Amino acid sequence: SVDITDEEVRDKLMDEHGDIRFYKVFEWCLPRFGDTSEKVLWDWQAERMNNYMTHIIAEKEWKPKFYCPSQGLIITGDNVCMFYGAMLARTLCGTPSIEKMWDTRSSLRCIGAIKESMPQNAFKDMCRCMHFADDWDGDDDDT
Repeated sequence: SVDITDEEVRDKLMDEHGDIRFYKVFEWCLPRFGDTSEKVLWDWQAERMNNYMTHIIAEKEWKPKFYCPSQGLIITGDNVCMFYGAMLARTLCGTPSIEKMWDTRSSLRCIGAIKESMPQNAFKDMCRCMHFADDWDGDDDDT
């Protein structure tokens, strides 16, 4: 059973019209981290991605295309939330290439909702910071 009070339903899951909204239910279900109950999964993940970004900038001389931690342009929880939305929209559209999602020549090939939600270079930087490419570098020596 779900452990939520009527007051929490009203205050945390409903919009100003009294309708329960899916994204609010999703946020309420996410795990919480740290001292505050307000730090949800994507805030926690944004911190991990920023830590990894600064590591690969320093250690591997990687140059982000959009984010710049030295100038204060970092990945936020909202950016991670948009990234997950873009990934979901991408799968619903047949998983096109990143270039096709932001296609400027054909409005039929691009995915407008993704194109409007975040820049292509931000999406690429966030993909890189998800450890897709080198999360197991240390394990390669043992095989």
